[in-house]
Amino acid sequence: MTLIRKRLATTTLILILIGISVLVAWNRGMLIRTKPRSRPKLDIQSSASALKMDFAKMGWNRFRGPNGTGQSNDSLIPSEWDETHNLLWKTELPGKGSSSPVLSSEKVFLTTYIADNNDDGIIKSLQRFLCCIDQESGKIDWSKSIETILPESANRGVGIPEHGYATNSCVVDEKFVYSFYGKSGVYCHDHVGNEVWRISVGTGLNQNNWGSCSSLILFNDILIVNAAEECGSLLGIEKSTGKEVWRAGEKLSFSFSTPALVPVDSERTDLVIAVVGELWGLNPTNGKLVWFAKSPIAGNVSPCINVDGDLVYSYGGFDQRGSICVQAGGSGDVTESHIRWKSETTSYVASPVIHEKKIYWVGDSGKYHCVDALTGEQIEKARMPRSVGNSRPVYASAIAIDGRIFVQTRKKGVFVLGVGGPLKILSHNIFESDNSMFNATPAVGAGQLFLRSDQFLYCIGKK
Repeated sequence: MTLIRKRLATTTLILILIGISVLVAWNRGMLIRTKPRSRPKLDIQSSASALKMDFAKMGWNRFRGPNGTGQSNDSLIPSEWDETHNLLWKTELPGKGSSSPVLSSEKVFLTTYIADNNDDGIIKSLQRFLCCIDQESGKIDWSKSIETILPESANRGVGIPEHGYATNSCVVDEKFVYSFYGKSGVYCHDHVGNEVWRISVGTGLNQNNWGSCSSLILFNDILIVNAAEECGSLLGIEKSTGKEVWRAGEKLSFSFSTPALVPVDSERTDLVIAVVGELWGLNPTNGKLVWFAKSPIAGNVSPCINVDGDLVYSYGGFDQRGSICVQAGGSGDVTESHIRWKSETTSYVASPVIHEKKIYWVGDSGKYHCVDALTGEQIEKARMPRSVGNSRPVYASAIAIDGRIFVQTRKKGVFVLGVGGPLKILSHNIFESDNSMFNATPAVGAGQLFLRSDQFLYCIGKK
């Protein structure tokens, strides 16, 4: 009887420890999900969606520039700068933020926030601002206050303290700028700061206090919003009115990825989004699901979709990580027919960049990666200088400018890297006077490189 009791006690203790481990994992966002909560019904007859967009002409009007590729051919961007060299101007911002600067022909747009919280991280007050800055002078032309809906995710844990309450990047067209503030909604302003419309896309909060992160994109007259955390869906919004045109998916929690558009041919464009355990290809005009592919990425998905021709790339996941390359343009379940490769090599937060069929990024442990974009095979893996750190030293996405890879670190400046394989550091540029966080992805336009910290917006260029 004593032996049985001991075994029962041991079993009970093991079960309790397992339960505690699962609870801790859940609270930290590490509980693995292997499939999305609700895939939309397939409608393979809805594949046609004529593309009438010239991404190159739109410039750096959204997160990661033309169609989210993070690529620029601007040969005027210098490789070296500091406070006294090749710094055209710097402007103090009204608040913090991780949203990346986006550009019109003459202006820079970004969002900021000022928060006050108690000792437990509970937000007592929160102000958000949409800012318009002149590209030539650095002067703030206008700053508009955004109405905030509380309660918000608490300023504690591993989410909000890392990136804050102004993380979603804007998108801009020739007349308007569109901005997203999570449960506080989506706004449309004209270029002189007049509010045109605002809408709510749901008031949900991430259960792990990670906040809202996904950025907006445009397809012709439709504004596309990944509101997975706010309402569990991907939304298509009429950009002139704010009216909802379509809604896809349900309960898409833990999909933080910004979707991308893939021009398949002259009559078809696929809207691709990464969700937990799958990639979806939808018709961007009506939100109908045209194809899906099963993905190795579980837990959560943060990096945005990368596009190179008709190939799409997705990365991320925790604890079950991975990366995948899928050819767009299929129909139905394309898991067996259109997946080009899968790999366990990946990036957790920062989005890699593709340049000349190679994929580059600096990962969560401070290591440089170069991967063959056609096969997924690792070409090079090397540790960056130890000063970068080894615990998620990079949140910003790598970008490629004129045959160079620019990596914005959070605390240790920008590394400019050579391309082609082995790690080659061309320069290391840091503003010694700015000790705040640099989470935003740089923007490029007309010979200028824009860097954003929690304190300042910087404009780099050859004097």
